[in-house]
Amino acid sequence: MPATETAPPDAHALTDAEVDAIVTDAQTEANDAAKAVKTAEQILRGEMLPVTGWTLDDLTPARFAELRAAAEHAALKVPAAVRRQAEIRDARMQARHAEIKAMIRAEAASDLNGAPELLSAYDAFEASARGLAEAVAAHNGRIVKWGRQMGAAGISPIQGEGRALDALAHMVGGENVTIGQKVYRKMRAGTLLAVALHRVLAAYPREMRLYNVGQELAHDGEMHDRSSGEALDVHALIRRDA
Repeated sequence: MPATETAPPDAHALTDAEVDAIVTDAQTEANDAAKAVKTAEQILRGEMLPVTGWTLDDLTPARFAELRAAAEHAALKVPAAVRRQAEIRDARMQARHAEIKAMIRAEAASDLNGAPELLSAYDAFEASARGLAEAVAAHNGRIVKWGRQMGAAGISPIQGEGRALDALAHMVGGENVTIGQKVYRKMRAGTLLAVALHRVLAAYPREMRLYNVGQELAHDGEMHDRSSGEALDVHALIRRDA
């Protein structure tokens, strides 16, 4: 039903139960009035024994006409009650819609534009992840350098890890170097980032751990459309969705 230009005065004054009762009460009144007419007709035709207040003397033509008029009047009030109830419910619904819009506008940054906050958080996360990757790369680079220096000094690489109080060893493939009891091993930034990311996402619904449908990550880390292969701008996606 289209919104009324002016809300009924009782649109927000009535309780939900009172609004529900508008049509129910009108229909009950109409049914009771129609039943009274039917009872009077049955008594007048002798199909039903008179009851207190409903004798042949009580059911005068004027009284019978009054009952029929009341029944007709009550029946006519039912459609009006239906319209009134619909108008009230529509006014309440429109008011609720306005409340929700106002709430969203109040909670969304810059009037329905939450992109700046998300973009800032995304860029900060990428910078932090890059910082961890750079630290791991520097650590791994030192291990490679130390191993080469050991090789240049005539120390042959070994399988596995060798530990001793005076150990000085490096592993075949450059995966680690040993100084005394201390073993320096290469690390994988991807493992550390995955653990940290999943620890964070574990507190949220599972859907937040999934990639968007129809999108995939390429080897270079860029997001692509799965069907067209077109590269997607993550910043543009955030602006679109926020």
